[in-house]
Amino acid sequence: MKSFITIGINSVDESIHFYTEVLGFKVESRVKPTDFVELIWLKNENSLIVELVKNDRMPPPDRSQSSVTLTFQFENLKDKVETLNNFNIEYNYYQLPNGLNVYKFKDPDGVSIAFMDF
Repeated sequence: MKSFITIGINSVDESIHFYTEVLGFKVESRVKPTDFVELIWLKNENSLIVELVKNDRMPPPDRSQSSVTLTFQFENLKDKVETLNNFNIEYNYYQLPNGLNVYKFKDPDGVSIAFMDF
């Protein structure tokens, strides 16, 4: 079984830059099945697949009430936080009761993302 996450986006270039440069994904495939839809499949080192969808006939996604967070755990969280700082990405930091550190931020379209240690 193969699984992936689909995210509606506003800007193809901005989203590809964010997911590849900040989150470390690689572009696996990019297709334009119609004049108004573009699909981009990204994959990270753990084989997580994210599908970005740009549809010019749909209104921009509104994530203001979303409760979904895409969370990534890292052994060396310090390096990932440095990446956020290098790209001037604002984040909120908090520590869970079990001592895990969490850095929460948003992608260019408002998708909630978290980095945490384990």
